[in-house]
Amino acid sequence: MADLETFSIQRTKDVPLVFDGYLLSEVSSHHDTHQRWSEVRIFKTDSNKWVTEIVGRTTVPGEVVKRRVKVHRTIDSVRSGLERRDRNGTYMTDLSFEALRIAAEQDPSLKPLLEEERI
Repeated sequence: MADLETFSIQRTKDVPLVFDGYLLSEVSSHHDTHQRWSEVRIFKTDSNKWVTEIVGRTTVPGEVVKRRVKVHRTIDSVRSGLERRDRNGTYMTDLSFEALRIAAEQDPSLKPLLEEERI
């Protein structure tokens, strides 16, 4: 893992979240031809928590950046921080799954989240 850093993450309608930790993964769907895109970051804090950050960015006039930042005390909670919900249920986007895959390379304790789900 890289060196310990201090992060200050902006949140929508809340004060910034400040913590010491490591950036485990950072992925983006940005393309020059798109006016909207998403960014996903996963951090591990020095107090053994995880932080997920999902940012919806835009260059469309009148639209604003949307941020979803969550602190997780358990590994299972990390998955819920990366999932989206709609009327059909809960799912993880390809971008969030890629962020999780990269994070698990840095923090092997996340690897069980990449295994098949049995029902």
